[in-house]
Amino acid sequence: MSRNTPTPSVTFAMSPPEFKLLATFMAPLHFDESNGESVWVSRRVDGSRTWTAHANGTTSVIEIRDGIESLNETDPWAFPIPENLLIAIGKIFLTYDEVIVTLSDDTATIATDEITITVAQNPHAHQPAIPPMSESVCEVSVDASNLWIVLTTARMWPAGGDGNGMNPPLVCTFDIEKGLLRLSADWTTIGLGIHQFDTKAEFGNLEPGAFLPRFNFPHSALLDILRDPVAAGRMSEITIHANTTGEGFILLEGDNWKLHVPALADVDHWGHDLDAVIGGIDYEWANSTLVHVLSPELTRGVIELRALPAREGGGPFKYRVSYELLNDVVPTLDLYNELNSLNEGAAGCRLVVDGNRVVALSDLTQENYELLESHVNAFARDVSALPPLLGALDGGR
Repeated sequence: MSRNTPTPSVTFAMSPPEFKLLATFMAPLHFDESNGESVWVSRRVDGSRTWTAHANGTTSVIEIRDGIESLNETDPWAFPIPENLLIAIGKIFLTYDEVIVTLSDDTATIATDEITITVAQNPHAHQPAIPPMSESVCEVSVDASNLWIVLTTARMWPAGGDGNGMNPPLVCTFDIEKGLLRLSADWTTIGLGIHQFDTKAEFGNLEPGAFLPRFNFPHSALLDILRDPVAAGRMSEITIHANTTGEGFILLEGDNWKLHVPALADVDHWGHDLDAVIGGIDYEWANSTLVHVLSPELTRGVIELRALPAREGGGPFKYRVSYELLNDVVPTLDLYNELNSLNEGAAGCRLVVDGNRVVALSDLTQENYELLESHVNAFARDVSALPPLLGALDGGR
């Protein structure tokens, strides 16, 4: 049966400056389009064009207000655009100065005077939501190139030590009196002291008496975007919106872009940046030290992932994944005996009593951090096989 009405579509012209700005913020996000992650472009009521994308905890928003040529835009709209078409647009701009983009729910087309490419839309694409923001108590503006120098230097290992690629958190503080944004890295765990990185800053919108928290600066998420001097030049100036808790999301903003990056409150853990080593696993930050891993293998809850000291007094870390199998249990001697029997036959994890819960645990030492993604996936498979073994135990409570 054929359609009697055409599929609604929009058409607009795209120029190299718009694409370069888009590529600066979107290309490093590493989309998984099979999970619905994608770039969306929309027209706002004021006529501006907005590009939005979310991946690995970071949301990018690009606003194009100047130089917009609308060919058939009338009302507000929003459509996804496949990543392979965005890559093709970059190739076209090596030769041409303009690309005409046509989008509908079913297809996406890019065209020049001599080339036309049409592909099907991703049926899984879902429009990214803008993260909710806490009230900003202070706006801190810094030069993007200076921040790039500071961040890239702070991520380099100091002389005299080797920690298998580990990094401490970069703790961010604001020195309003001296007009500085200060980042500190505490390497005392391995005897390399505390390193401090300052850059000049301008402070605005400061509420009288407001408490400005220390927080762990989301350097991995930002360095993915602020990855070289060219990207820093396109950013020009970065305004950091600080909230009273340092948790949730931190808003970084420029003239025509916004970045919502996961915020980590001031914590003392010492380990890898989980957003950098967790790989392709879906996850979300639960709080400053805890990550929820979203596994299709397990439907009753989420896997929890933490970085913990391997021994008291500091030193190397381990990554612990855990999953709640039972709750509201009574910790009796019989229960412990049953769990000991199950642990003898369980592979890849161990079962423990945590209060009134039965929890599956598995640890990975820091020197094997590159195996974290496969370790978590294997843990999910092992735990998914446990419920039949726990059936009798659960029924006997």
